[in-house]
Formats: sequence, structure tokens, C-alpha cells
Amino acid sequence: MRFNGGFSILEVIIAMSIAILISLAVLKLQYITISNSRQSLVRQKVMIYANSMINQLRVVSQNHNQTYFPFTDNFYTKYSDSSVKCAQSLCSKEEFMYYIINEWKMDMAFDDELSNVNIKAIVCHDSLLHIPTIDSPNCDGNINSSLFLKVIWDIKGDELINKALIMRDNYIVLRVPAK
Repeated sequence: MRFNGGFSILEVIIAMSIAILISLAVLKLQYITISNSRQSLVRQKVMIYANSMINQLRVVSQNHNQTYFPFTDNFYTKYSDSSVKCAQSLCSKEEFMYYIINEWKMDMAFDDELSNVNIKAIVCHDSLLHIPTIDSPNCDGNINSSLFLKVIWDIKGDELINKALIMRDNYIVLRVPAK
């Protein structure tokens, strides 16, 4: 005599497997959503800092009553431990540029919301508008070309998303406006 009132063990295992697969898919979607939200926050913060730097460069240009002098920031890092501490009146134009750019990089490096972000930034001449990478700013240094602010970042501990970014929207390239 056979009892047909319940589920077999095979039916239970199949149902649990399907539930686990669905749960894993939902968890992956949540992870991607949280990572994309983090990427958007970082992009917004970096854009605020980039606009601040553009405004500082504009003021420096107006105070020196000339277009931007030939300048390239040689430090493609967060910031340097430069000993140049100056007020505008005590420095050469080049020293003052290094000073304000280094101060700007330090502000980004010590921002709590950007603490888990590897940010690299540079101000350089680039005639072909190359896209920066985390290893190279890709500036051609053509002194007759426009001056650009390039910022790129990777979120630490988020290698899966950093590698999977389809559009690689983890950089900003802004032209420093002429006087």
C-alpha cells in the first residue's frame, strides 16, 4: 500500500535548489546595485573636487593676467609630500600651481567618503584628449595644446565591479578653460 499525501525527497531537493538559485541571483543584483550606487557617489564627489580645481586654476590665471602658462603636474598620485608651502606672493607661478594642485589632491585623499577609493589626478597638456588609466594619465605633453584636468579612480575592495565596468565611467577629463 502506497501513501500519496506528501512530497517526495526529490521534489523537496529540486524546490530548495530553485529557491537557492533565485536567492543567489537576487543577492548578486543587490551587490551590483550597491556598487553602482557607490560608484555614483564617488563620481559626484570627484566632480565637485574637479570643478573646485578648475575654478582655482581660473583664478590663478586671472591673477597673473595671462593665459595659462606652460604647466604640467608631474605627480600622477593622490598627493605628494612636497615641502612647497607658499602663499601666492612668495612663490613662482609654477610653485604656486604645484602647491594648489597638491592641496587639492590632499583634500580628496583625506575625504572620509573617498577613503576606500584609489584616486589619481593630474593637470596636463594633451592635444588628442586621451583617456586616462589608473597606471598612466595618457597626456602627450604638447605645450601648444589645451590644459586638461584628468581624474581616475578605482574603488578598493570592489575589484569585481572595477573589472566588470562595461563603460569604464571611472574617470573625468575636464578642459581647463582659457582666460
